[in-house]
Amino acid sequence: MADKEVQISKNAAASAVSSGKKTSTMSTKISLEKAVSSTTQSSSKPSQKDSNGGKMNEVLEILRVLNSNVNAQNARLDKQEKCINDIMNSEWPDEGQHDIDVPYEQDEFEGQFQSESFGESFSDTTENQSKSIFKKLFDKFQQSEVVDAEVLSDLANLVNSSFRNGLSEGNLEEILKQIHRPQNCDSLVKTRVNQGIWRLLKSFTQAEDCRLSSLQGVLLKASMNIVKLVEKLGTAESTTAIALLGHANKTINSKRKELHKADLDYKYHYLTSASLPYTDLLYGNDNDVNNNVREINNMN
Repeated sequence: MADKEVQISKNAAASAVSSGKKTSTMSTKISLEKAVSSTTQSSSKPSQKDSNGGKMNEVLEILRVLNSNVNAQNARLDKQEKCINDIMNSEWPDEGQHDIDVPYEQDEFEGQFQSESFGESFSDTTENQSKSIFKKLFDKFQQSEVVDAEVLSDLANLVNSSFRNGLSEGNLEEILKQIHRPQNCDSLVKTRVNQGIWRLLKSFTQAEDCRLSSLQGVLLKASMNIVKLVEKLGTAESTTAIALLGHANKTINSKRKELHKADLDYKYHYLTSASLPYTDLLYGNDNDVNNNVREINNMN
């Protein structure tokens, strides 16, 4: 009776391995056939963009990895089936003997039987591999900011603190007093509003213009220091910084003109155009302003 039960147990184990192998292989084969069929149908359609060829190569790469996983899983199942056959062909130990020398990897065999089926282990491996491939594709196509090499940590801390928290009023005034304009850089001065236009502005507009003028003064002080550094370094990056600061200064002047437009008569709105040049006066020299006003009045 005992020998019969042992033989039944051996046959059940061999049947489980063979069934798990067939089920896993058949399900994977069906999935691969569907994927290949879908890919073939998609590839038969004429491509409208050159990028479709790259996507097809990525799909084929995924199918190649899946096929490799199928072959590896089949090899493991063949090894386990061979181990079971060796056990079945060997003599079964006596009832009192507990230690059995098994000529296969015990942990791997037991781990397969702990799952509901052998196909479950293969499914997990395939899923993890697919997730890894899709993660690489996500990282490849994800749009992110392009950054440069890191700077010194102390310098980075200064930059982050200044651009996030700014400066106190006392520190700001002290720093601005220590920076002076190069003698031949006449454009590094705050732009004043022409006296004739200033009298036409409301008090609220004048207060807003003063705030923008103060901001412009801080920008110009920073530009003075950059100009002095460029003279010493002479690098392309430093000259680009000057161009960007100059563009920011012009943008502030255009914003100030736009702020004045609401307080001026409609026929004088032309004076606030950003295309009109400015000097140290926002609307250009007084002679230019007078000529423009005269022409506007003659036209009206």
